[in-house]
Amino acid sequence: MVKSLSIFTKLSVPFLLLDENFVIQGFSDGFLKEFSAEAAILGLSLKNLSSNLPENLIKDVEGALWSKNVIYGEGKLVSKEGKLQWYKWEITTVKEEDITLLITIENHTKSKIAEELYKTSEQVSRTGSWEADLINNTLYWSDMTKIIHEVPLDYVPSLETGINFYKAGRSRDVITQCVEEGILTGKPWDVELQIVTQKGRVLWVHAKGDAERENGRCVRLFGTFQDIDAQKRAELEYQKMANRLTLATAKTGIGIWEFDLKSQEVFWDETLCKIFGYQKEDYVNIFEYWKKNISKNELKKIYEAVDKATPENNKYNATYMFDKPGEGIRWIKAVGTILFNSLGEKIKVIGVSEDITEIRRTQLKLSTVEKSMETTFYNSTVGMALVETEGVIKQVNTAFCKSFGYIENYLIGKNIRTFVHPDEYLKRRESIKQVVNGRLDNYQEETRFLNKEGGTINVILNVTPYKNFNDNVTHLVVQLVDITNLKETKKKLEGLLDISSKQNESLLNFAHIVSHNLRSHASNLMMITSLMLDDDIEEEERMQTIKMLQEASDGLNDTIVHLNEVVQVKTNANIDLKPIQLQAQINAVVQNLAALIEKSGVSITICCNQTIKVAGVTAYVESIIHNLITNAIKYRDSSKKAFIKINVSTTARKVKLTVEDNGLGIDLKKHRSKLFGMYKTFHNHPEAKGVGLYIVKNQVEAMGGKITVKSELKKGSTFTVELNMAN
Repeated sequence: MVKSLSIFTKLSVPFLLLDENFVIQGFSDGFLKEFSAEAAILGLSLKNLSSNLPENLIKDVEGALWSKNVIYGEGKLVSKEGKLQWYKWEITTVKEEDITLLITIENHTKSKIAEELYKTSEQVSRTGSWEADLINNTLYWSDMTKIIHEVPLDYVPSLETGINFYKAGRSRDVITQCVEEGILTGKPWDVELQIVTQKGRVLWVHAKGDAERENGRCVRLFGTFQDIDAQKRAELEYQKMANRLTLATAKTGIGIWEFDLKSQEVFWDETLCKIFGYQKEDYVNIFEYWKKNISKNELKKIYEAVDKATPENNKYNATYMFDKPGEGIRWIKAVGTILFNSLGEKIKVIGVSEDITEIRRTQLKLSTVEKSMETTFYNSTVGMALVETEGVIKQVNTAFCKSFGYIENYLIGKNIRTFVHPDEYLKRRESIKQVVNGRLDNYQEETRFLNKEGGTINVILNVTPYKNFNDNVTHLVVQLVDITNLKETKKKLEGLLDISSKQNESLLNFAHIVSHNLRSHASNLMMITSLMLDDDIEEEERMQTIKMLQEASDGLNDTIVHLNEVVQVKTNANIDLKPIQLQAQINAVVQNLAALIEKSGVSITICCNQTIKVAGVTAYVESIIHNLITNAIKYRDSSKKAFIKINVSTTARKVKLTVEDNGLGIDLKKHRSKLFGMYKTFHNHPEAKGVGLYIVKNQVEAMGGKITVKSELKKGSTFTVELNMAN
């Protein structure tokens, strides 16, 4: 047997001869070439070649010993060059001499690749095939056809069930007629119809069919079946939108046109004919009519727009003037798309046009107004800025820049909130929001901003909304009238008025003193002098008169001293304030009054941190403390143990000095308004002059402070002096 088979070894077909132990007994040249083997494989076990052969082949050879039938198989192998190869084989049991198995191998890589490509294209295009055998009355569907119908892959269709998948009505009637005509006359069909899948979904399909006839009889129908649902629905939607567009353009005055660049043929719809004043009965050639009424410059502009187009950027956009018969110049806006052929050549332009003459005229008017407004904006002495609704500055004029101390480029792009005084933003936020939302047409208020140096700018703020054609607020026009100088001038005037008012008050006090006190002293002196000049007066009476003259003179001197003290406080308007350690001043005054304190039996407690300093005048501070303590001693209640509590505390940049006693107290309901007046007394104390508190108040205010009092009859008084803390 081996000898008889040896003549086949020269064959190009790959085959092997094996014994029952899988030892190679023979092979063809085709085998050696296909699997890159050597002739030395003779006598080797097939397993020695396992790396060179498809894995499934080795398994099929092992199973062939136990089977009497021919075994067919296929498998793949990656060659030494890295290429994927597909093989089919046939294993036959021989059992002659020492030959047991004959293996024939075929490379079918090309057909396998073609099969894979077909399956891929079928999946990509969702195209299946079908075939109806009219002799045996059977229907075959490919896997893709079954997938489209949403049936299992083991589903077995029939002619009747296949037709019933088509949607009842037009689709089923059409396919039924196509099949009948195909069987009777052999007429092919190519239709787009709807089916209802097994899952109930309605799909559009492209069904193609043809007939095979023998001896005048149809024996077979076959064709393809493609899922075109997505494309068809898009097409129908496009058609629906196109119909809507046609209706919309007719209503809105927008015309549709096409221009064939090769044939120069033009299509205008009815709306466009009206826009250009074209009447079919008067003119034949639309293109010639159109060119006739356009200047050369406008025509050149239109052609240039076409020339600029490329396949990547095929948009067409042009605005030009058209001399419409009977109406004159009209402005036309054209927007379209330029179509290219496979060679990249421009072949057609399609698009829409509208008459924008009125819009153009309005734009020209607006442009004139805007230029005028722009001139006003930049030349205005009032600071102006154009601000986005979010607060970003877009434009500013010179006056605005001058107020803030910044150059224009710095301000543009910044948020205007950056420059608002921190204490003002929350107050104005809600009102500005109403302007932005369109609920307020204008907002005006006096407010404050911060300039480049961090100083305060006092302004009259005016905010007006800028709206578009849809009445939506797009920007804010902000105007700032800088009133900083006016505010400072006003503040100075108010200060001067305050000083004048206080000076007037002082003058009134002086007038009161002069008219009352000095006059009283003068009258008293005149009476005493007249007594002394009386020759009949006795010596003892004369001595008494001299004593009265001495007392009157002392009284006049006290009055003059008091007036001098008041004048000293009032005339030192620009006093120099220096840091004063308050604890040291209190201790010094208490030490000076030690004898009086001891004699009066008053207990004094002092609570003051030695680090606390006030900005003041040493003489004033000493005088204030002295007057408050001596007053507390002077008006003590002899019916109880008297005390004085001196306490010093701080709040922010202020120092509070309180002097509390448990003395006679003051009826504030009755005397509050004249408490710090000149020569105002509230008790029948022999030493009461009504000058101390008046001087204290003026000294406190001269140092920029204030004095308040709490008091109740028979319970005592608390005087609180508030001064500025020293830096």
